[in-house]
Amino acid sequence: MAQVTIGRNDATQSIPLLFSSIRHRTVPPQTQPMVGFAIQDSISITHIPPLTQFNKQIDLTFRILKALFHPGSNISVGHLSGPVGIVRVLSDLTQVDVRLLLAFLILMNVNLGILNLLPIPVLDGGHILFAIIGKLRKKPLPLRIVASLQATFMIMLFGLIIFVIVKDSVRWHGDVREEHDYEQYRKLAIKPQFLSAPEIPRPAPEDAQSADQ
Repeated sequence: MAQVTIGRNDATQSIPLLFSSIRHRTVPPQTQPMVGFAIQDSISITHIPPLTQFNKQIDLTFRILKALFHPGSNISVGHLSGPVGIVRVLSDLTQVDVRLLLAFLILMNVNLGILNLLPIPVLDGGHILFAIIGKLRKKPLPLRIVASLQATFMIMLFGLIIFVIVKDSVRWHGDVREEHDYEQYRKLAIKPQFLSAPEIPRPAPEDAQSADQ
């Protein structure tokens, strides 16, 4: 076992070092100590009109959907979040800022509204698609075809929901473990203690008088 010897005032003390296999993680980033200085930027508050914010959320939703199906994008199905991930994000935003919480709720509601209008048989957009096809054919689609499509997409949708819930649970468990490892790392870290310089001994009064003589 490695040891560190500290000497002070003609006294030494040995402290054993404990090594662990815990890797240093920057999770959560807000708990990382920072040393140094930086120039603070000037911050101005801009009040964006509600309609502009709504249009931005719609544009963001379509860009996310486009990136989800784009082969060159770094966004995949594994980045989706279900009820577990949504509750976790809501809890984190509540502790940070209520405005961020409201912005996330707006984005989530806009996403749900747009996703519900997609031409998928189990959603409202699928029913609209069936109605348009029936209008063009001058007669509704056969119930057997409609039922088969809805059953197929229902199974796919439930499979996606289960996959997302499991993915969120595994991600949450991994993040909790990383936070625990980081706390253990902080406990094992040695806090630097700066030793003061030893005091210079002053001559006794008798020694000073003998030196003068």
